[in-house]
Amino acid sequence: MEELLNLPHLKKLELKIRTPNADYASPEIRQRVLRMMEENSAHVLEQTWTKPSNVEKLTPTKEVRELTLVAADTGYARATGKPRNGPAKTVSTDDRPKAYSFTTGDGDTFFERLRAKVRRFMADKNKQVTR
Repeated sequence: MEELLNLPHLKKLELKIRTPNADYASPEIRQRVLRMMEENSAHVLEQTWTKPSNVEKLTPTKEVRELTLVAADTGYARATGKPRNGPAKTVSTDDRPKAYSFTTGDGDTFFERLRAKVRRFMADKNKQVTR
């Protein structure tokens, strides 16, 4: 995600958000996006930011960064960077599967670590649903 948002010469940022059920973004932003989409009877939200020619690159705000997390989890986020005299480079969450990590503190075997990870995931998800 950071590679996408910190792309040198970030020229364009495209987000496609489907009705959120994201587990990766903070509950506050997820609830804000869900409320906004419900108020507008929308199932999909698309936003595109393009830099003006007089600045070097886009500088996404905290809110845009949070929206990018929701988009990456429910739809996609795509960034395009282009230096003045170089080729354009596009980075998209479509090209990068989510990665999950395990620690040895979760158990001695792969299955113990997987079970611990799933339990944390479900506990976090339940907390977010009850808020």
